[in-house]
Amino acid sequence: MITTAATYRKLEKVFTGTAKECRQIIADAMPFARKDIKENTRGNNLIAYYRPDGGKTINDKVWMLHWNNDGTVSLYL
Repeated sequence: MITTAATYRKLEKVFTGTAKECRQIIADAMPFARKDIKENTRGNNLIAYYRPDGGKTINDKVWMLHWNNDGTVSLYL
């Protein structure tokens, strides 16, 4: 799998609310084909990468959901 500069890039928090609200923002804003988005869980985080061709050409982090201790979810883009 290829590694690009955006594979490990730091994302910025853009919204905190419910998981449903965060997922709706992602659905409304993402220009990528759903089949090319791969999700990985790491601790309290769900991280999505854009991996067309199975990650052979691009492997860019595009968004992350972080479950907070107070029950809210933060969206990072």
